[in-house]
Amino acid sequence: MKALITTLTLFYVLFIAVNTSSAITFNGREYEYIEGQWYEVDAGVNFELVGTQIIVKFTDTATQEDIDNLNSALGGEIVMVDRIGMHLIKSNQYPEPDPLDFCDSYLQQSLVLKAHNNTVVILCQPNDACYEA
Repeated sequence: MKALITTLTLFYVLFIAVNTSSAITFNGREYEYIEGQWYEVDAGVNFELVGTQIIVKFTDTATQEDIDNLNSALGGEIVMVDRIGMHLIKSNQYPEPDPLDFCDSYLQQSLVLKAHNNTVVILCQPNDACYEA
């Protein structure tokens, strides 16, 4: 009887652990919510989202004034713009909105060509003796 109770308890704990994460597909990418944090899943590897930072490519016809007005309306703030015109935008709202909802609010705008959430990526070299750099 004690073994049965132990087995059932273990099964229950594992069931809860497996069901604490939820996976969704958004904007053609897979995301998983694990213990209060969103991750982008790529080839079975989880990449943590960087708060509510998104990377946005605006249309060629969008002026800086248009972009500033859109950011003001959606609660975004430009962190940087790279050489090819991709804007790193973070939310300046408090409390911070859900990262996927924040990205979706930009995707719904006609000035936006594409947008996706910013993730943490750590590059490393494999410790395989056969790997050639």
